[in-house]
Amino acid sequence: MEEQTTRVQESARQGREAAARRQQQQQQARETAKDTTRVAGQLAGLGTETLTVWTDATQHALRDVVELSAQATQEGARQLTEWQQTNLDLMRETQAAAFRWYTL
Repeated sequence: MEEQTTRVQESARQGREAAARRQQQQQQARETAKDTTRVAGQLAGLGTETLTVWTDATQHALRDVVELSAQATQEGARQLTEWQQTNLDLMRETQAAAFRWYTL
């Protein structure tokens, strides 16, 4: 009888130990889930910051390219205007010289 009581007590003790291990594992799983959620949040934050920095850099670069393009277009238009003015002046002088030759 004592042997049977000892077995029952041993089984009860093993059951309590198994329950304690399960409870400890569940607690560790909850902590792991919390850590995972925290790390995922941090990664999402870093991703957002990285995207913000890249977007800002892209906007600055695009603005600089557009500004340079506009300046180049303005300079080209100015050069073309000067060239046309020079051609008109030359044509006027040529006509004046031709008229003077014709009148002589």
